[in-house]
Amino acid sequence: MRKLALIFIAAVLAPTLVLVWLAVRNLKDQQFVLERNAALLHQSHADAAVGRMSAWMELQQRELQQRVEVMLAAQDAARVAEDFDRKMLAAWRLVRVGFAVKSDGTLVSPAPGGGDRSAGFQMENERFLTSQEPVQVYFDTAPATRPAPSAADSKKQTQTDPQLEDTA
Repeated sequence: MRKLALIFIAAVLAPTLVLVWLAVRNLKDQQFVLERNAALLHQSHADAAVGRMSAWMELQQRELQQRVEVMLAAQDAARVAEDFDRKMLAAWRLVRVGFAVKSDGTLVSPAPGGGDRSAGFQMENERFLTSQEPVQVYFDTAPATRPAPSAADSKKQTQTDPQLEDTA
């Protein structure tokens, strides 16, 4: 009887235990593969969402630029800057605060005392907008999809700011 039990264990139970061990190991490998595939799927969805958001932001930037250019075509820059906040609020629903800063760093619009919205904006951003607070700049390394700059844009970029020359 003992011999029969040993043969049964050697012939049936031992291979069964080996098969169970292999199945559990395979299950762990399958779980890893499944998790990896899920991560890749989520990453592709996230990348697609980022692409859509980037395209939307680029569209909004172009729209903002066009609206400002329309304002500048109708009036000189100094007059547009004086009341830029009110004009931008009327011209575009996405604007919360329109701001204008002179080349010397003076905040022109929104005017001080322009309400809670303007006061909050000024308190949070005035040091940055008036060049009193440094910030980290991240350059866009994506391929250029924006239209090429016009001759006027190139001319603006080549002009130097007298304040920058003084600090150098």
